[in-house]
Amino acid sequence: MNIQFDTASMNPSEAQALLVFLSTLYGQPSQPSLAPAPTTFHEQLKASVEQTAGPVLVEPTTEATTKRTRRTKEQIAADEAAKAAAPPTVGDQLAAAEAARKAAAETARKAEAAQPINGATKIDADQLRALLNGYIARHSMEDAIEKLRAFGCNRVTEALALESDKLSQLAATLNG
Repeated sequence: MNIQFDTASMNPSEAQALLVFLSTLYGQPSQPSLAPAPTTFHEQLKASVEQTAGPVLVEPTTEATTKRTRRTKEQIAADEAAKAAAPPTVGDQLAAAEAARKAAAETARKAEAAQPINGATKIDADQLRALLNGYIARHSMEDAIEKLRAFGCNRVTEALALESDKLSQLAATLNG
């Protein structure tokens, strides 16, 4: 393994930390120690710091340094007020635009459904399937099957064979 360091750009504390790290990994053959050999990395690091001169590194603590606390109602209200006063983010604007687009599409669908289907207008299979799928999404498959059976049909193809006024009533029922 070949590791290179640019020692010209290191500050003294970085150099000391590098020495501690390397001496921990490879030991210090020039300075034999009479103390018992450390068993954990933390003990090795501590022993290495004690043997070297220079700045002392901060030992890691084993206890949790931060304690979790509950936020008060006042803090929550203040955060919500600050969020409401802040200008909307791009994500908020995109979410609002998507909601508006969905609302417009739903309004258009309902307006189209509200138009009466007269006998001159023939409903094709795709339109009837779309109405049926919309009804299934709003209610359930069982309800949709009951609506078809109420008109004497078990399938979309059978419903297409109905008279135009009955087919229009079925379409209006599935829209509602």
